[in-house]
Amino acid sequence: RNLSDMADDLHVLFIEGYCQVPWMQNNFMTCTEIAGMRLFSHHSTFRVWCTDPSYLGADDIKPDAFGVERCREEIESGKYHAIVVVDYSNSENFEAFEKDLGNL
Repeated sequence: RNLSDMADDLHVLFIEGYCQVPWMQNNFMTCTEIAGMRLFSHHSTFRVWCTDPSYLGADDIKPDAFGVERCREEIESGKYHAIVVVDYSNSENFEAFEKDLGNL
């Protein structure tokens, strides 16, 4: 589906920090334009970094909030049309994610 065909009032929650490297978040939020627009640029996004914030450097894009509890609150709010787990690729962090937020 074309991004330009989607409603402007979509809300997307990004769960971040379980890879413990902010490279993916930084690149995902600033990726190359598709069809003349950045991904999610016309949607309401909220980013929560759930693990140790010391992994974020001075040049990294800061999230909107920190902490597993805040992430749970956002999920339970029911206001999101989509939830994206950013960079769920490090098997060493699967157990922590599932302990904090449940199985995918």
